[in-house]
Amino acid sequence: MISNKNYLAIFDLPKSKRPNDMTINPIKGLQYIKSTFSQFHKPIICLLFLLTFSCYKYERSKESLDYLNSPKVGDIYFFEKENENIYYPLKVKQVERDSIIFLKSQIELSLKYYVDETNESIKKDLIDDFKFYDYWTEETEVIRKNKIHSLFDKNLIFEIKRY
Repeated sequence: MISNKNYLAIFDLPKSKRPNDMTINPIKGLQYIKSTFSQFHKPIICLLFLLTFSCYKYERSKESLDYLNSPKVGDIYFFEKENENIYYPLKVKQVERDSIIFLKSQIELSLKYYVDETNESIKKDLIDDFKFYDYWTEETEVIRKNKIHSLFDKNLIFEIKRY
């Protein structure tokens, strides 16, 4: 706190001689001026963070869309069971002209345990498990490509991974 004596001394100084970070408000008295960093840079940093996050989400969805348009043997599609927050992975066994043949998985994934909430994707350690362990049954499921596109548009395909 600045004493009254110092306040009067600063008040009596001409504007050019006053400290740069101080101003005199007739109601509140002597005040420090907010730095330009706090006034302008904090909102800009927040805006840049949001922009970066949205670009990341866009790139991730663009990557999944590329995988959807050109499926390859070995791709893993994470389908969501409607209204259950449970995902079941299907692995591409064969690609036909108008359909895809998938291998069914022995496991189902709960959103609570296997999805990384910070970037909304399947956790990396689980993806690595799919590379090294055989979770697939011999049971197959055939889905037409236009049906897969409609499921993707309805957000029932959570993610597509390619190795």
